[in-house]
This record gives sequence, structure tokens and C-alpha cells, in this order.
Amino acid sequence: MYYKNINEGMFCSELIPIDLDNKEDYYRMVYSIYSSLTSEIVIDFINSNRINLFIMESAQVLANSIRLFELGYFDAAYYSMRTSIEVFTVLFDVYDYDDEKIMKNMGKFVKNEYFVRRKQIIDYLSKNGIVFADIKEKMPNFLKEMEDTSQKLNNRVHKSNFDNFYIKHKIKCQNENYRANQANEFISLLEKSIKIVAVMRLILDPIPLLMDDEEIAYRIPNLMTYSFSKDLLELIGEKTLLEFKSTEKFIGFKEWIMGFEKRNEYVDAVVMYEFIDLNNLDEIYKQKELLSKYDLMNVNIAGCSNKIIEIISYNGFDRYRTSSNNFNGVICNPLRYDQLKNLVEYFNLEYDEIFVSILNRNPNFDSLQTIDLIYIFHNEKFTQEEIDNLVSVDLVVD
Repeated sequence: MYYKNINEGMFCSELIPIDLDNKEDYYRMVYSIYSSLTSEIVIDFINSNRINLFIMESAQVLANSIRLFELGYFDAAYYSMRTSIEVFTVLFDVYDYDDEKIMKNMGKFVKNEYFVRRKQIIDYLSKNGIVFADIKEKMPNFLKEMEDTSQKLNNRVHKSNFDNFYIKHKIKCQNENYRANQANEFISLLEKSIKIVAVMRLILDPIPLLMDDEEIAYRIPNLMTYSFSKDLLELIGEKTLLEFKSTEKFIGFKEWIMGFEKRNEYVDAVVMYEFIDLNNLDEIYKQKELLSKYDLMNVNIAGCSNKIIEIISYNGFDRYRTSSNNFNGVICNPLRYDQLKNLVEYFNLEYDEIFVSILNRNPNFDSLQTIDLIYIFHNEKFTQEEIDNLVSVDLVVD
């Protein structure tokens, strides 16, 4: 047949790649959203973590849109952008209720039984949502910007004119000015989409914004999230941020956090970053009541010797570094279970160019559970006095 030699190359010829300037800046802003996970919505472990999947997915499709546009799939790029806003809108419809309805809505979503359009969600939540009704009153400009941006993206996705057809796009792209205009239009909509998703993330909880204020940041509990980057906050804009700061969500969170005692910088480093400054242990102990029992246990261990560079426990999930850490190698749990049970000595074991010593939260080594082990990495051998001090540390934190 006459078309037997047709292959994908014939269709790929319609794709016109367009390079985007400063794309790394946009990837960084998107990643700032991706890593801003929330601990505020506490229902149960599974559903609380599902909330974070929405955040990650929304950021992922934003990042996808950049790559798709550069490859020439311009309609798919705009579709991904629109999807990023829709994913967050669905999240609000899933969560902006009491816990019982959150569980019900999440169940529908998991079972592929959730069928609601973005406009329906916004209209309904503006009247009935716990959080979103206040957003409609305090942030009308933001909601209008979200609606206008969504409409522009719809025009692109639904190919509302011939300019959105690939063959017409290919012909016009021969003109350098047209290509530049296409790139500028994409960047404009990308910036608006990033802004919308970032603000919707803040509406979930304002922690990524509050962490930018030192007076507040040194009071925030460790909620396993990160602050928004300076570039992202600038993209959102002072006007929108001021509107957001007038919402009940922001004011309530700020008042709650300001009720905590302010940590000094050394205690904050322990709480937020699991970093122990051995040169300022006295400053840490001045506010030891602000540390969790587990934080304090690790500080007590680190305080036994300035040779300690890192403390690892819970099979590698918890890692406390110290100011003495100048080791360039990779530190991991060094011994397998079968190696551990045959050990006769648990201190000053050689590990690469340094040493490791092992404490057991279960004092009976005959009943060895690796999750109970605390690995202490140090750059010189411990003296007997240092070993005695380590053995005397209370490892019970229950």
C-alpha cells in the first residue's frame, strides 16, 4: 500500500522545538512547591500523605510543561499547565470540609469515582468551603487571576483557532519574531500558573511563607517542609501576599506559632536540621526543654566527645550531624545483621578512614534488633572515659 513506509518521523517533522531562556529559574521555583509538603491536614497516616501526592503531582506537571514546550508539543505543554491548577483545585474539594467528608471524598478519588469540574468546585467552595469561602472574600483578585489564566489555557488546549494547529504553528514558526512571541506567551502563562499553584499551596497551610520570617521561623515546630524560595515569593508578588496575610488561615496559623517560645539559633539547628554545634552545647542546654526527648538524647550523645561527626539511628532514617563533621565520604549503616550478632566489641570499629561505635537502645545485645541500634561515627578513637560517658547516656525516649 502507498503508505506502508510512513513512520513517526513524518509526524515529528511538525514539531518545532523552542528553547526557553532562564528555564532553570522556573524549575527551581516549581521544585520549591514540590518540596513544600504539608503536615497540617492530620486525618490518618495514609490520607494525610495522599494530600502531599497532590502537591507533588501539581508541581510535576508544571515541570513537564516546560520540557514539552521546548520539545515542540506546545498544546500538551499548556494542557499540563492547566492540569497543575486543576489538581490543586480538586485537592481543595477533597479536603476543605470536616474530617468525615474528607475521608469520603478521598475514598471516591482513590476508587476513580470522583467526577467534578474545576468551575463547579470553585463555585461550590466559595459558598460552602471552610477555608475557601474566606479566600473568596479576602482574595478576589487572586481568584479572578486564576479564572483568567485557566480560560487562556483552555483556549490553547481546545484549539480555539487555527494558530493552535500544528501545521499552522509550523509555518509561522519560520518567523523569528513569531517564535519569540510564542516563548514569551508561554513564559507569561507559566509564571501565572506557578503563582496560582504556589498560592493554593499556601492556602493549605502558610508554613512555607511563615518560615521566611525569622521571628516566626524560630518558633515553628519541625513539620517536615521547606520555605518557598525568594524567587517564588517575588513571583507571587507583594500585593497577593498582603491579601493572603489578611485571611483567617494565615492569621490563625501565625497566632498559633507565636504562642511557642522562640528558639535560639543553635537549638533551632537541632530541631529543624538535626545539626548539633559542639562549640555551643551550653546554648543548646539553656533551652533543652524546647527539644524533643529524641533530640535531647542525640545532643547528650554528641556531647560525650568532640570527635563525634554523625549519629545515625532507626536504620538510617534519623541522622544528626555535628560541627566536627569534615568527612568527605558516604556514611551509611555499616554492618549487616549477621555481622552485628558476631561482634565482640562495639566501640572504635574501623570504618573507611574514620571509626564507628554502636550503642543499643535495648541493653540486651542477645536480643538484637537493628532498629534499636545507634551508630556513632567519629574521626578518632574514643578513650575509655569517652566510652564510659557514652554508655551512661539515657537512651530511653519513650
